[in-house]
Amino acid sequence: MNRIMKPKSVAVIGASAENGKIGNSVMKNLINGGYKGEIYPIHPKADEMRDMLEVIGLSGVGDRPVRELPEGMRKLIDIALALALKPRLVFMDEPTSGVSSREKFSIMDTLVRALDHSATTAIFVEHDMDVVSRYADRVAVWTGGKIALEGTPEHVLNDPDVRKNVIGV
Repeated sequence: MNRIMKPKSVAVIGASAENGKIGNSVMKNLINGGYKGEIYPIHPKADEMRDMLEVIGLSGVGDRPVRELPEGMRKLIDIALALALKPRLVFMDEPTSGVSSREKFSIMDTLVRALDHSATTAIFVEHDMDVVSRYADRVAVWTGGKIALEGTPEHVLNDPDVRKNVIGV
């Protein structure tokens, strides 16, 4: 990046996200931005959030409390919450952690669809090489606080040093 982005242009999805205010309905979380203290000045419109729920495949859960949803759906709500702020860039820390291996590709497919819909770029940290190889356009391997290798997933994941020292194959 050649310039510093304003904080409201960036959103973060963490591995231990709190899914907004868990007692509130999905829609109330989305409209309020879902963040404790509601520190963000952006409050999306209800019709925009209904559209986002449709994009992530959860159009029927807007009135349900977040606490009633299974973990896979909560991950999708985290995605919608982050995108509700209309960032240009989203940082994700292991977006498929805590879900079954059966759910991870469905969640990532939905994430890609939502990012495309909102014209948002994503940078994600992921230790699941199946997810990395299937969804990443570029991969950087960090060791000792420095980038050891960067390139396409095919180039990086087939590098003998990366396979031996990072992946453990």
